[in-house]
Amino acid sequence: MADVCPYYETNYKQCNLDGYCGKNPDVSHKEKYCLTSSYWKECISYTRSDYDRKVSKKLRPNPDL
Repeated sequence: MADVCPYYETNYKQCNLDGYCGKNPDVSHKEKYCLTSSYWKECISYTRSDYDRKVSKKLRPNPDL
């Protein structure tokens, strides 16, 4: 699970920043933005969050912070 987004809560299957990944009915969105290392930085939940929120909400190491 090393490629999972640093904000993806695997137990509840949602984004820890705002819940978007888990509640979105489009499974392809979750697979692209929450479960791969290449795209999570482009997820709107991430790009719209400020630095402090990114630091406080991370669940695993974020290489950018």
